[in-house]
Amino acid sequence: MIKTNTVLKQPYLLGLFLLLILTGCDKYPEPQFDKISELKVHNVDKEFITLKGRALFQNPNKINYKVKKISVGVIYKEKNIATINNTAKTRVTAGQEFEIPFTVEVPTKAFRKNILADLVNILNGKNVDLKFNGILTVSKFGINKNVPIDYNKTIRLKL
Repeated sequence: MIKTNTVLKQPYLLGLFLLLILTGCDKYPEPQFDKISELKVHNVDKEFITLKGRALFQNPNKINYKVKKISVGVIYKEKNIATINNTAKTRVTAGQEFEIPFTVEVPTKAFRKNILADLVNILNGKNVDLKFNGILTVSKFGINKNVPIDYNKTIRLKL
């Protein structure tokens, strides 16, 4: 003879367990984007301007995460001129600041719309306003969280 109470309790217990697992992950906010630091022009040639920098983040949680990917557009004068893509696995320690170094090659043709004015500005070491917009994806227990990145930075381009 089958005990109906035991059979009926098991699906409810499984459902309650799954509910706790899925809602428990939301009580910890995702890491937070802080800023882009050490952004410098590494190289300038006739095809590319190579920029190097570090994206800084803060993990306020008691949970370690793994970085799955970073995908950030580099925007100049409202036009996406390059994309930072990094899929290197990085471990994010609980309660710590962490950084993701990046290199991005911006095609010089991105400046060709107003090429004469832009080249004069570059030759004179004028400032260029860039916007960085995208996401960092972190993961824990197979659950992904997206960290938005929205940052403006002025850099000095010199040949």
